[in-house]
Amino acid sequence: MKIFLLFLLWLPLITLSNQNESGSTYREISEVYNLLISYGIRFIYALMILILGTFIAKMITKGFRRALEKRKVEITIANFLSRLVQALLLIFVVLATLSKLGVQTASLVAILGAMSLAVGLSLKSSLSNLASGLLLVVFRPFKIGDHIRIGSYEGTIDEISLLFTEMVSPDNQQITIPNSKFMSDAIINHSSKEL
Repeated sequence: MKIFLLFLLWLPLITLSNQNESGSTYREISEVYNLLISYGIRFIYALMILILGTFIAKMITKGFRRALEKRKVEITIANFLSRLVQALLLIFVVLATLSKLGVQTASLVAILGAMSLAVGLSLKSSLSNLASGLLLVVFRPFKIGDHIRIGSYEGTIDEISLLFTEMVSPDNQQITIPNSKFMSDAIINHSSKEL
């Protein structure tokens, strides 16, 4: 950064010493100098937006997470909502940064939307697991620590993520099951409260 600033300060002096009689060299160098100053300032502002925006996004996410914990929201739902809020805030920060750099964000959003559609079609099974994970979080047929049976698998739920659910079998083996299986098979929850 110091070298860049030193270059910007010395550039006019160098150009004045090399100026020809018509002064065209000075004008050309002056235009380049002004362009460098303009883009340099724009880049510094964009960098400030990125750094400050990322910091603010992390602080908002932490505050949101604390609010969920105070309300005693289940850990799976709290994790999911916190990650969702953080991802949305970071997308906003990146779009604001790119906008400050002069990138047309409307066309970028359209391109990203088309790419998301193409990727979505190719990842149909993963999206099925994602949708099933969201349904598991919302309807909560079981929670972390419950002892369940699904199909030929039985064990204690260790973690519920958006794509997979992990459980530990009675013989202490880690089992990872795609969430879509929970929407298609019967779940027997041995830990649920008796009526």
